[in-house]
Amino acid sequence: MIHAILFSAASLLSDAGADPGRVTEEQLWIDRAAILVERAATGRAEGKRFTIDVKAQRADLRELMQSSGKDIPEAHRQLHMSMVLLGVLLKTSAGCQSGGRIVCPVGLLSQLRTVLKNTYINLDTYEGQNLAADPQGATQ
Repeated sequence: MIHAILFSAASLLSDAGADPGRVTEEQLWIDRAAILVERAATGRAEGKRFTIDVKAQRADLRELMQSSGKDIPEAHRQLHMSMVLLGVLLKTSAGCQSGGRIVCPVGLLSQLRTVLKNTYINLDTYEGQNLAADPQGATQ
């Protein structure tokens, strides 16, 4: 499941001018989470669809983490920790339904955006360490 979604996302990013050879599974997951954060922020996201998308996102994260194994570098572990926190906040936002729409409190939206920003920072740190370890540009 995750690979089909990641392939589709890689195609979209490629169409947008991104280099799909440099896109990690983590980056694709975070980019999809960013879309969910923005959908939650609109106050117009349909509740049932949003909840389904958040559940799929969390399942993809679980699969991604299991495939990474237990013996990973600290930067990779920190990235995964921030992704888990983002997943928890997204699950919380899925519970903020009113009239069939997602309507999150301002504090939760602020937390989502802050954690999303920190997750991108952790991604940059992780990818930077990978580039330093493998100057040929391998990201995994």
